Amino acid sequence: RLIAATRFHSCLPSGCGRRARDQLQRSRVPDNQHTTSVPMLNSTAVITNETAPLLNDTCEDGLLLAGPLRTHRNALIYMAALLWTFLGVAIAADAFMLGIETITSQEQAKTVVVDGRKRVYSLKIWNATVANLTLMALGSSAPEILLSLIEIVSSGFYSGELGPSTIVGSAAFNLFIIAAVCVVAVAAPKKVADTGVFSITAAASVFAYVWLAYILLVSSPNVIEVWEGAATLAFFPLLVWLAYLADVGAFSCPDKARPATHV
Repeated sequence: RLIAATRFHSCLPSGCGRRARDQLQRSRVPDNQHTTSVPMLNSTAVITNETAPLLNDTCEDGLLLAGPLRTHRNALIYMAALLWTFLGVAIAADAFMLGIETITSQEQAKTVVVDGRKRVYSLKIWNATVANLTLMALGSSAPEILLSLIEIVSSGFYSGELGPSTIVGSAAFNLFIIAAVCVVAVAAPKKVADTGVFSITAAASVFAYVWLAYILLVSSPNVIEVWEGAATLAFFPLLVWLAYLADVGAFSCPDKARPATHV
């Protein structure tokens, strides 16, 4: 059986991977026959009653690596490699978030004349709401965004098993778990200081799930059309703009408008 397995894998042309296995599955011989030959590209793969069960013992090909055999040794090797990549992603994400924090914490001195006297104020260049919705969100969601992009491009723009799950799961985690941890971690009484921005972002979070269900179940079932993707992308700058207006008091009464704390 070991010799048969070696012959079976050696007869597969390099790089054919999944295509070769699909052709072999369609050309599998009946039980009453002993062998058959299947032409593939520039070579021939021989399936016997001994090697046919090995088709189910091979993982699917990845983006860069061919599918390995399903053995305990390969499972340990790939698990160790996966943990090593997780460590690298964590280091890169920490460095990225540190850079974002440095950028958003920059301040600029502004001179203002009050009652004939000059006063210098230090104001933040970045608006806190805009920074949280753009740079901070990008830094925390960069790994799953890159994972989804790699999978969707490598699969010919067909959704796979990882991309949609990571995006929706990350959004649900941010919406529930992170908010709950922030509430529990603060010992002082909790109160939302700016309900305007909170209301807009909360409504946008719920609308995102409703919009996703609409385009996948009603508008074009199981297909994302170009206009749907463009509309989804356009919703993001609209959210940032509305949140910024709420933060500077554009939707508040003039006597309750909060003074700006940024340039």
